[in-house]
Amino acid sequence: MSYQKRHLSRKFRKALYYIVLMSILAFVAYSVIRIFNDTSPKTAIPERTTFYDQVEARGILILDQDFIDVSDNEDVQVFHKEGERVSVSGKLFQLVRYNEEQLSAISELDKINQALGQGDGLTSVNYFTDVDLVKEALGKGDFIAAKLILDEIKTSNTELQFKNVRKEEVIVLDGDEETLKIRKEELENLLAGSEGELVRSPRSGIVSYLPTRYGKKFDLTNYQDINLEDFDYKTDESQEPAREEIRVIDNFKSVIALEIKDSKDIAKLEERTSLLVGNDKIGEIKARALELKKESDKAILFVEVSDEIHNFYLDELADYKIILNKRGAYTLPVESLIEDERGTGVYIKHKASIVKYRPVELISKKGDYIYVSVGDNNSTIENKTTGKREYTIGIFDEVFIHPEALKEDMVVR
Repeated sequence: MSYQKRHLSRKFRKALYYIVLMSILAFVAYSVIRIFNDTSPKTAIPERTTFYDQVEARGILILDQDFIDVSDNEDVQVFHKEGERVSVSGKLFQLVRYNEEQLSAISELDKINQALGQGDGLTSVNYFTDVDLVKEALGKGDFIAAKLILDEIKTSNTELQFKNVRKEEVIVLDGDEETLKIRKEELENLLAGSEGELVRSPRSGIVSYLPTRYGKKFDLTNYQDINLEDFDYKTDESQEPAREEIRVIDNFKSVIALEIKDSKDIAKLEERTSLLVGNDKIGEIKARALELKKESDKAILFVEVSDEIHNFYLDELADYKIILNKRGAYTLPVESLIEDERGTGVYIKHKASIVKYRPVELISKKGDYIYVSVGDNNSTIENKTTGKREYTIGIFDEVFIHPEALKEDMVVR
């Protein structure tokens, strides 16, 4: 009897196992068939974004700046790093003008210091050597190398020494160490009598020791003279290298000349007075349109800016985006759009299964997507077909894709 019970129990468990297994297989098969045979309309959720109505342009930066020449055999001690601000009448640099005897003494003292192992001497630290390297890199179009050199300049000591001393014949040093020390003291006493001149800044602004490409040619009084050829680097290759000089740049006012190549973009800009200008480096800054200068089928837009100049004063030729307008928008697949007698709109899945029409305000089409307005605070827009304000889509609405077979109030799965 016990054996029969165990046998029946095994048969029952085996049957139950097959029932469960067959149920699982049947469910999987049903799901697969349902997926392949699913004819219910597909939907998409609106994605909130910001739409930019913008124009891309190359721009020339025109600065309001003063130039102070320091190239005439001067020993110059500056008080500011590259890019630092200076106040009006603030200390800019200290210079000493040397006579022929003192110039010879500087050269000899330099060699004595080297012989004594006391550093590189007076004439060894040449700040403008770095500037020459920047000029050379810019001339070759190697902007990465120029930027690396500039970074080194910016991280140098606060009080930089640089000299522009004419080359002398090699001085032969005779005598022992004691004799050289005595001669060194004599030369230092000779140089100690040099009269120094403290030069103060003619304006408040940014201090720069680097050469300028357009600064000597254009300023805020003649920026209208810029033409389309000035935007091409090749036309400026014969430009003479900048002299050794210090610039003080107004960091609250500048003009950007923007090259506009498309006639459609020119039409957009003709009536503009205020806009935003920006790029990845400076973000977005406010600008005021000054003039639109047309040349054949192109144009140059001159705008005035007053923000963030300290961050891009060295970018005399750069790419910009002119932002005419930016607004909140939803992105949807272009296949979801309906255009009929009701206007422009879409179908949404209302209350999980009912098809409802919603008008949309089309902003733009880009590729496979459309940008539509989010409406006002109540999610309403003006339907241009009916002339009434109506509810548009919301961020949680399911919008039907390929709605050709759908009708208003239809029930869908």
